[in-house]
Amino acid sequence: MKKIITLLLVVLFCLNTYSCKRSYGCDDDTRDAPLSLFDSRLVITFKDKSTGDFLIKGNSGTYAISDIKILDENQKEVSFNAQIAKENQKEYYVIHIPVLASQPLPEWGQAYTRRLYIHLKGDIDTLDYTFKAKALPCGSKLEQINVKYNDLELNSIADGWYVSFDVNK
Repeated sequence: MKKIITLLLVVLFCLNTYSCKRSYGCDDDTRDAPLSLFDSRLVITFKDKSTGDFLIKGNSGTYAISDIKILDENQKEVSFNAQIAKENQKEYYVIHIPVLASQPLPEWGQAYTRRLYIHLKGDIDTLDYTFKAKALPCGSKLEQINVKYNDLELNSIADGWYVSFDVNK
């Protein structure tokens, strides 16, 4: 009897997963699961405001990855990813910060404001963002997100998983 119940549960789970992916357009061969709010990122490129040159680029940049520390509103360190990008044969780093940044999952449709403190060597900057989350049949995403860096409005998006912007220092 236990084997029958277990088999039935496995079949129901498989049918539910297959049905969700097929009927809502979530069938994407490039990933195992639909994107969710946990995949949402703030993507930052730091540039020199006078020259336009990238500030984080391996050993030759103004800042190294080890010079960056990000803290949340409660002064807890926030993990981030640094990925190498390339433009006109120049390699530089782009910083990816999770939108949830050590925060609990928000209620759908409600606006939330977060503040992060970005430490670059001795310099401390603020990154403020307001977002609304939206549930999807196969995952979740940002309904809206607005970003300010040191009180300067930088970028906003509607309906997506990430927002990308340049910070000129």
